[in-house]
Amino acid sequence: ELVLSPDNYHNIYKFINHACCPNAVMTMLNTDRTYQYWFENGMHARQTIYPGDEIEVDYGENYHATMCK
Repeated sequence: ELVLSPDNYHNIYKFINHACCPNAVMTMLNTDRTYQYWFENGMHARQTIYPGDEIEVDYGENYHATMCK
């Protein structure tokens, strides 16, 4: 299980929120053949995101049980 948290490093993830119908999707790519668990993240828009719009992704099924009805 992987957790991307802005708590320790204050990275870009502090600006990304959960939504049941998100406007973006996150993909993880293993781009390093030396380190099996070294991933790069890609963020892709599912629709046009205008200045001032929140970037929203789906946090996954475990999060749906409490948030998406």
